[in-house]
Amino acid sequence: MLFVEVLAPWKPNSEKITMKISPKKKQILKKNLVDSLGFLIVSTPAGAFLENVLTGMDDDLSILSRLMVGGLYISGLGGLIGKGRRLSHQLWGIADKTKERYHGIHDALYMMGVTAIVNPAIYVIAGSKTKSEIIAASVLAVLTAGGAGWAMGYSADVFNDLLGLKSCKRASYPASIKNREPQFKRRLAVGLTALSLGVSGLMYGLTPPGYVGPFEKKPVVEQTIEQNTLEDVVLNKER
Repeated sequence: MLFVEVLAPWKPNSEKITMKISPKKKQILKKNLVDSLGFLIVSTPAGAFLENVLTGMDDDLSILSRLMVGGLYISGLGGLIGKGRRLSHQLWGIADKTKERYHGIHDALYMMGVTAIVNPAIYVIAGSKTKSEIIAASVLAVLTAGGAGWAMGYSADVFNDLLGLKSCKRASYPASIKNREPQFKRRLAVGLTALSLGVSGLMYGLTPPGYVGPFEKKPVVEQTIEQNTLEDVVLNKER
């Protein structure tokens, strides 16, 4: 049994409360965390770029949606997605030795399906202001998942190897990493996580305040001003 000891400050003698976690539950929790990290180091910067640059979503709203996604993954969604992916692999006969293009096709389609279900609800809960913003962000998220799905699946497999849960035997996984000592692998996992967070942060510096993405409708006031300006130019020319 894994024993987690928590001090009980409400008791005068600071007695300890012991919570028992079975090895099976511990393994499930570790698997959920590792799968989640593998998915998130790809989806977080990709999502930040999609929401901030392509849809013109407010920075605060985009950051909130990324935090919500991360929280949902760590809370159990990442483990469910990872388990569903492994079951789908079994269903379609995809193994470590399967050609990478089949891994890519499967993971792209699988992640597109997951994104189509999860992302619209997240944008609504996060407080997206308009239907067009929700629709544009959701459609682009699904398309992005199609492009990033292979990378997310590959990253999950690699993180399982780096953090010692399951050896990655995919042909494209470099032996120079696969055969390294556990300490090096753990440091690499930490480094990749930090890099992902850094790139995600940079995405919010790419656009100026008030930026409207190419797939987002401009406010009616702006459209009216632009239309009136165009009409004035035409009238001046006629005079």
